[in-house]
Amino acid sequence: KRLVNMLIKFLMVVVSCVAILMIVIGLFMIANGSFEAFPTAEQIEKMKTVGILIFVVGLIIESIVLLLLHRKSKNK
Repeated sequence: KRLVNMLIKFLMVVVSCVAILMIVIGLFMIANGSFEAFPTAEQIEKMKTVGILIFVVGLIIESIVLLLLHRKSKNK
């Protein structure tokens, strides 16, 4: 049982790190737009849309992880 709890905590940390990375990448994509030398307006808009999507998904995942950690610490 102790091994399972350690594994769950490890997975939560990994998922949290991935979510934070998604948030940072999303913000970077929103701020910089396209990586092309001379991007078209359509390319810039697509990159910003994808950046917003990645940012929002990262926020949702991080919120779920934090909620689970809060509930787990409350039960102890």
